[in-house]
Amino acid sequence: MSYEKCKTISLKPKTNQIFVTIASNNSRPLYYERCEYASKENCSLDDKLRYLMISMLDGNIQISQLNKNTIPFEYALLKVRNYYRKVDISQYGNKYDERHERYDKELSKYVNIEEWKERYEFEKEHKELVNEIERNINKELYKEEFEIFKNSIKEKSLVTTGILRNTNHRSTQNPHAFIIEKFQIIENKDLKEYQRR
Repeated sequence: MSYEKCKTISLKPKTNQIFVTIASNNSRPLYYERCEYASKENCSLDDKLRYLMISMLDGNIQISQLNKNTIPFEYALLKVRNYYRKVDISQYGNKYDERHERYDKELSKYVNIEEWKERYEFEKEHKELVNEIERNINKELYKEEFEIFKNSIKEKSLVTTGILRNTNHRSTQNPHAFIIEKFQIIENKDLKEYQRR
């Protein structure tokens, strides 16, 4: 399966942009490139963020490095996955299928979806209509998940203390042979919550 490895994600609410630093997992050496996410889409920041959430849930974008730019998004994705665990784990798979079924049903109003060449040409020529159909379906299907996702994106300050002790014994559970003793959380506070219009 091909997917994008993501090193950074940054939101620019004032300019309605999301920037990602990504590389394709199936090319070596990995070449990371910073680009605007959904730049050709004429949509709001919320719509772009919803596309990002769905791409992350589908596994098309996977965070490859945890850092201050990706941790808030990984945390938000974890909250959505926990929501699925509480409600019904199979709900995501059902929504994935329903998303494609609804899209085909809506598209069939404009073109014969059984004729692949005709369908491809229609989607290529009527990109605005296709994007509008996708946006409306995603808004309906992922309403709760998106609220959880966007309300969980926060920049946090976590300060800890502890003593690092070398055990001189490596194992599969402790490959670095270190133990943190007297671990304490000194500060754990929200620095910034990303505001959206």
